[in-house]
Amino acid sequence: MKITRNRLKTIILEEIGALEAEKLHNMDPEGGMIKDQLRQMAEYATFLADNMPENAQLEGWVQS
Repeated sequence: MKITRNRLKTIILEEIGALEAEKLHNMDPEGGMIKDQLRQMAEYATFLADNMPENAQLEGWVQS
């Protein structure tokens, strides 16, 4: 049985599509969770930076 070039391309594209669908199905949500945590940390850091006086005296454990 001989496979034409177009049929071979079709088979390859179908297999790639199946692999991509399987990969998307098996993905965990860690990336989104990390991004949410980073956004929250950035919000807190901005709040602290905006509300801390320039001449604030911090305790040693806070400085490090």
